[in-house]
Amino acid sequence: MAAYDLVIFDCDGTLVDSELANNAAFCDELAAEGLTQYTLDYAMTHFVGSSVPTLMKLIADETGHVFPDDFRDRYIRNVSRRIPTDIRPIEHAYETIEIVSKIVPVCVASNGERMNVIDCVKAINAMDVFFTEETIFTKDQVEHPKPAPDLFLYAAAQMGNVPPERCLVIEDSKFGARAGVAAGMDVLGFTGSSHDKLGRAAELSAERVIAVIDDLRDILDYLPD
Repeated sequence: MAAYDLVIFDCDGTLVDSELANNAAFCDELAAEGLTQYTLDYAMTHFVGSSVPTLMKLIADETGHVFPDDFRDRYIRNVSRRIPTDIRPIEHAYETIEIVSKIVPVCVASNGERMNVIDCVKAINAMDVFFTEETIFTKDQVEHPKPAPDLFLYAAAQMGNVPPERCLVIEDSKFGARAGVAAGMDVLGFTGSSHDKLGRAAELSAERVIAVIDDLRDILDYLPD
C-alpha cells in the first residue's frame, strides 16, 4: 500500500452533492443571456468538473456570444442562493474527513468559484474544523484550472512541498481525475454523488485512476492503519 503525506479532496460532487445545483445556476444565467440551448441535462453531461471561465470561453467560441462583465458574479450569487436548500453533504463526508485528517493532512482543491467553495465547506460544518481558507485552494490561484495539473501541484506546494507521488486525490469528474494524474498523483475516482454514477465510473476509469469508489469511507482502505 502506498503511503501518502497529503489527501486532496475536490469539493463539488466529492464533499458536497452540489453539481446539479451548480449547473442549474449556470443554465439559469445562460438562459438570461438567451442561450437556452444549453439545457440542464446537457450541462450535467458535458460541463461537470469544468470551471466557469473555461465554459464561458467554450460557449463564446461555439456561439459567438459576448458575455457581460457581471456574468460570473451573477452565477456566484445564484449558487449562493441555492446552498442552504439545494446542496447537501455527501454521505459520510464529515466522518471520513475526521478520520483521514487524524492520519494525514487534508486540503481542498476545486475548480469552483472560491466564495461558493468556502460556503459549501461551511455548509457541511467542516470549516475551521478540518479546513481553513489557507487549506482551500481554488482555480483563481493558478494560471490553468483542471484538467491542467496546476491546481493540485499548487496545493501540494502550499501544504508543505509534498511530492506529487505522496499525494492522494479524491475526484468525481474526468477533468479533475485527469488533472491529478497529470500532476503525478494517485487519484481515487468517486461516484457517490447523485448524478450519473455508471457513466462517471467509466469516465473515471478511462483517466487511469487507481480505483473507483462510491463510498468516501473506502478512502481508508488506501491509507495506513
